[in-house]
Amino acid sequence: MNDYTEIIFLIASFSLLILFAYLVNKVDYTIQVKGTNSWSSVSHIIQALYACMYLLVILIALLATTKNIYTIAVILASILGLSFLIPAVRKGLAKLIPINPNSHVHTFALLTSILIPTTLFQSLIMPTSLADVQQKTITLFSSLSSLWAQNILCAALAVIGVGYLTRRNWQQTRERLGLYRLSFKQLLGAIAVAIVFVFLQSGLTMVYTQLGLSGEQEVLKVNEALMAPLFNSVIGIISIGLAAALGEELVFRGALQPRFGIILTSILFALTHSNYGLSIGTIVVLVLGFGMGYFRKRCSTTYTMVIHASYNIMVGALGYFFP
Repeated sequence: MNDYTEIIFLIASFSLLILFAYLVNKVDYTIQVKGTNSWSSVSHIIQALYACMYLLVILIALLATTKNIYTIAVILASILGLSFLIPAVRKGLAKLIPINPNSHVHTFALLTSILIPTTLFQSLIMPTSLADVQQKTITLFSSLSSLWAQNILCAALAVIGVGYLTRRNWQQTRERLGLYRLSFKQLLGAIAVAIVFVFLQSGLTMVYTQLGLSGEQEVLKVNEALMAPLFNSVIGIISIGLAAALGEELVFRGALQPRFGIILTSILFALTHSNYGLSIGTIVVLVLGFGMGYFRKRCSTTYTMVIHASYNIMVGALGYFFP
């Protein structure tokens, strides 16, 4: 699969998720506002599609010639996804996190969130090697296209997912996502927090290195090779900051955290940054996720967007000017 095929696949898959998000919100709107179940069958069809997908993933994992611990993880993650289709399981989960077990939107959110660990574990069954990456021609244009396409679509998924165009107007959507204007003092505060996070990241990396726990070197080298076009250019570094602040923060801190809580949201956030394998970077991102989750709760998603953008740009700039 070449770079442009991957981008087309990315756009198609996210567009389908956005469509599903719109439809399940339409279902909840007709039930809660109009008092009719006229759209319920649409949600049941979507849930059936998820069930078929998770069953197919389990079957493929069982028949795969390559088996390791991640094969078991894929199966368990898929079984967990299937369990969310059971009302009793959602009712039990509602005692732990603030979801409505009868909400079609919340059911969709649970089913979709399991795609993150399932996709990760699938990729780890036969992980991408450094040799595979070196055989590919990764250009700045393709990297920027993929980065912005993914994060713009993530932002659209977050906005539509919380009910824009169905259950909420734009003002209500902004409030649900935690988007508020920052004062100059708050802006400076968010940048200061980002600076602290940069020192924290450097400190954690040094500690793990000194303890001989620096992680899987192959994974680190693969990530470095894939991100090289972005980190080797000013526009790439700025894009890494701005795109992530837009897409990742709206999805995780904006849409998911108010329902899933800081811990679960931070775990999902860390897993999305482990596409090519688990490493020390996964732990660092998890810690940063907890930190931004705290500031989302205390301040706003806008605040964490500034933190995230500033942090990524500062880390990228340090590597660019001080290699």
